[in-house]
Amino acid sequence: MAIAARQPYNRVYVMLNAIKQFLGDMYFLSQARAIHELTRLDPDAKRGLLATYAATYDTFVETGTYLGLTAAFLAVAYKIVHTIELDPVLYENAQRRLRSFPNVHCYHGDSATVLQQILPSINGPAVFWLDAHYTGGITTRAAANTPVMGELMAILAHPIKTHLILIDDARWFVGRNGYPGLRWLHTYVRDHSPYDMVIHDDIIRIFRDDEWTRPQSFLTNDPEPVTRIPASAA
Repeated sequence: MAIAARQPYNRVYVMLNAIKQFLGDMYFLSQARAIHELTRLDPDAKRGLLATYAATYDTFVETGTYLGLTAAFLAVAYKIVHTIELDPVLYENAQRRLRSFPNVHCYHGDSATVLQQILPSINGPAVFWLDAHYTGGITTRAAANTPVMGELMAILAHPIKTHLILIDDARWFVGRNGYPGLRWLHTYVRDHSPYDMVIHDDIIRIFRDDEWTRPQSFLTNDPEPVTRIPASAA
């Protein structure tokens, strides 16, 4: 009788879990769509935007080399470019593409780990472009879909506190599949560093100077305002 009595309860429990999972997935999709619809730059426009920061910074650090196109483009803008790739085939191909640029340094491995090896050599403010998220296809997944928290923790621990940290694909940061939620991330940044955070063009921007709240965009007549997470949410 006891076993029979538990069966309806088990069915209800399974059903409630299924409903909870479904509602969570719907929330994820709605949030991803809402963030996606703010604005989004194509790859060439992103590279152009990243190049503009070379007027202020000498060093550019990229996680997620992929084909090496961004590193090649920015090699003529920055004095030093560091780029990290996890997938061995992508790394070898990118290394061949970038070997003609003496100021570009290619690294193979998990970006959260390799960053800790690179950071001691950085003695001035740098631009960090965090784009090592797993996206399927020819990319490789590490222990999680994104190493961004390990990367961010390493950068925030660096003694220089005037870096510009840019994280691509803000639309995926909704608290699922290994990605932290945007409000949680904003609170973490404020609690563990002197930086602030804004979102624009599907890019999370973590900065020290209020100057960076005025985003530069290669979209003409772009009416979209910066989406700032209010301090009251922290």
